[in-house]
Amino acid sequence: MIRRAAVFITSIMVIQASFGRELVILTDPFPPWQFAAADGAVQGINIDLLQLIAKNLQIEIRFKHQPWTRAWVSVKRAEADIVLSASRKKSRERYLLYPELGNDLWLSRYVFFYNTHNQPSGMDSYQDVIDNNLAVCIVNGYSYQQSFWQAFPYTDNVAAQYNKYTPDRRDYNQLLTPAKDPEMCFKLLAKQRVDLVISDHTIGQYEAKKLKLNVDLQFQPGDIVSHDTTLFAKGYPISVVKKSSYPDIENVAKQLWQELIVIKNSGAYQKIMDSWLK
Repeated sequence: MIRRAAVFITSIMVIQASFGRELVILTDPFPPWQFAAADGAVQGINIDLLQLIAKNLQIEIRFKHQPWTRAWVSVKRAEADIVLSASRKKSRERYLLYPELGNDLWLSRYVFFYNTHNQPSGMDSYQDVIDNNLAVCIVNGYSYQQSFWQAFPYTDNVAAQYNKYTPDRRDYNQLLTPAKDPEMCFKLLAKQRVDLVISDHTIGQYEAKKLKLNVDLQFQPGDIVSHDTTLFAKGYPISVVKKSSYPDIENVAKQLWQELIVIKNSGAYQKIMDSWLK
């Protein structure tokens, strides 16, 4: 099922509140997990999940949707309480509190996507990309994985620390083309301005389907496909902003994490997933 996306500011879900204010939840463009709908509301799998969790806990919530680079600034300024798409990274622990390993909203599998009209000769590894001098689109501020940054170190690579993810650095490797969100990456791929996009498999499939609806691109089914090789996988938890001013935020976080386990065990989680992916 494809749901059209558009730019928006926030979407509010009002429930019987147990606390003094709304719990502000940061999201960034990660369709179909979370995205901006045509009516100005945030939608997606994660949104449905958090709405159910909040309803069960009787917590009032508000979604604040921003590009990831802006969302990360909001985290550092404690302008929100919860983040839905921040994977576990040592460099983020100064600002974020995570649940135990394994208790994630979803497990993401990252692969390369390519345009069949310009199919690269090698995509099985990062070394293939380097050897073939292929241009890869990435999203500004995304952490990907340590092995990725080791293969594609920042341009100013005088010191070893530049071979690892650094949230605010933008002096990317010459083979990397940055974009503001996944949608932009796939548009660049459709126009053959990059050779590859590295993306969560589900997100990539969703973006490729959206391109078929864009009459200006004159896209055909199967023009953008994923390579078979999984580059890496990682979980995306409900992360908590440590400097949040929300009352008793750590205890609230524990309730959110526990309720996620409950809805997974009840079958409600899979029902929401199926409503979006089948």
